[in-house]
Amino acid sequence: MLPIIKDDINIFKWFISMELRQIQYFVALYEERSVTRAARRLNIVQPALSMQMSKLEASWGQQLFIRNARGVTPTPVGDQMYKLFLPILASIYKAKEQLTHHSGVLTGHVRIGMIKSVTQNALVTTVLEFQRQHPLVTLAIHEGLTEFLVQSTAAGLLDAVVTNIPKSSAGFEMDVLLDEPLLLVVGANHHRLPSIVSIESLARLNLAMPTKNHCLRRLIDQWLRDMGLDLVPAIEIDAMIALGGVVAGGTYAALMPESVVNYVNRNHSLTVYPLDAPMFRREIVCLTSATRPLSDSAKTFVNLLKKNIKGQTHEA
Repeated sequence: MLPIIKDDINIFKWFISMELRQIQYFVALYEERSVTRAARRLNIVQPALSMQMSKLEASWGQQLFIRNARGVTPTPVGDQMYKLFLPILASIYKAKEQLTHHSGVLTGHVRIGMIKSVTQNALVTTVLEFQRQHPLVTLAIHEGLTEFLVQSTAAGLLDAVVTNIPKSSAGFEMDVLLDEPLLLVVGANHHRLPSIVSIESLARLNLAMPTKNHCLRRLIDQWLRDMGLDLVPAIEIDAMIALGGVVAGGTYAALMPESVVNYVNRNHSLTVYPLDAPMFRREIVCLTSATRPLSDSAKTFVNLLKKNIKGQTHEA
């Protein structure tokens, strides 16, 4: 059984002993967690992908994925392999991009992290427009909580992240995309509230909120602590779109960003109340590494995404 690789020299030796194709296939399968989706992304048949992964596992002498009915789950060795080889693979993509840049055709692979409550329509518009203009670039869009996405971007596993403003932006270039109020929303089954709701009255409502792991929840809790208040939610859901749906169909009330309210109201009916606390606002930012320049492909996608998010906000 091969040892866990720890130093750069061994990483390089193992890398050059493998086929680049195997590394590309591994990264796609790791990110998609599904042989079907990974094969579709790579434009190959599933048996070819499975065969290359079997060869890669044999060459390492260790299992990289655990197969199950829903797809695949990386083993600890698979997790380490992804973290070790992704920066090297990114460098190869960047070198290839620079060598072919004279043709004016963008290539490579772009990885973007986003929190789920960012304007979803802007993401769909961006992906479709980018795909039409740059069909040779592959994309991976990862969703998650702010802390995880920021750490992944700092480690070079993501090119950029669109998220709530983090505790610290040290080491990043930051561009503010949204600065929006939090609104109180209720569903059709909820009793009528005053035209402007006081923060103190929230304690008497049946509240639905994200968990304490969610950046928005931490912001709300901090604002409340500054005001000497504490709220205990009746239900906690991190997925803001799902939270909005639960509020619309039940008797809960929730504090939600304006852009999320606009999105949820496309499929549900929420009654919206402003708060008497103007400091209850959230900022959505785009973070990129201050020391690791974006590839031309990543820069093009990120700029298009930022433009669409800002543009749709102005239209709302």
